[in-house]
Amino acid sequence: MNKNYFGKIKIKDHKNDRFLNRIMLTIMLLFIFSFFKLNLDFYRFSRGMSRLGSILADFGRPDLTVFKFVLIAVWESFEIAFIATLVGMIFSLPLAFLAAANTTPYKPLAMGIKAYLSFIRAVPSLIWAVIFVSSIGLGPFSGILGLSVHTVSYLTKAYLQSIEDLGDESILAIKSTGASWLNIMKAAVVPNIKRVVTGWTALRFESNMAQSSVIGVVGAGGIGYIVSKFIKAYDFNAAGTALLTLITISVFVEVSGALLKNYTERG
Repeated sequence: MNKNYFGKIKIKDHKNDRFLNRIMLTIMLLFIFSFFKLNLDFYRFSRGMSRLGSILADFGRPDLTVFKFVLIAVWESFEIAFIATLVGMIFSLPLAFLAAANTTPYKPLAMGIKAYLSFIRAVPSLIWAVIFVSSIGLGPFSGILGLSVHTVSYLTKAYLQSIEDLGDESILAIKSTGASWLNIMKAAVVPNIKRVVTGWTALRFESNMAQSSVIGVVGAGGIGYIVSKFIKAYDFNAAGTALLTLITISVFVEVSGALLKNYTERG
């Protein structure tokens, strides 16, 4: 790119920014096309907004008669998220060792694992939950499986990146002693990634807690299922009770995860 100079100040020449301008123009045209193609009904929107105030007011007046039922459902969401995170961690650690560039015993195996996990990661947890609900049936087991599948792909990627960031020095040093692959992992890798693994796992648990409430909408157990039933019945007071309880638990989980992450980073 050509540059002009005025004294010691370098002045950028914008004559060659036509490509960027074309991209911006394409984005604007795509926005306009999508806006009209979707046939957005603003009259319907204005009518809905007029009812929004009364709905939010109902959410703000929780129905405490359903609190015990809601608390049981929230706890089920917590259990779904916890089990899915634990299962994901158990499967992700060995996969990360096998897929990381500096620890894999077989390069084609690493490439295959990464490609397969990329495919799994491209499918959202909600879709996996729908698949398992269709095959296994309604209930928390489908939710656990749906979250576990996506958690494995997410944590494996996070773990293997942490392993690759370690470099080759310590691994090669222990390998030169004639140690087996498993002993190399135990001596050179595991001690150096324990805190990082804890931080990533806590972050994923926080995400799974939020997603466990979403997958309940499709019948995969947890608080999302009863919230959808309350809303479909226009019982916004009961739905407000469920949402306020869920928000409280989610804030607690988020704060706990942040404290744990800060602890691992300080260590």
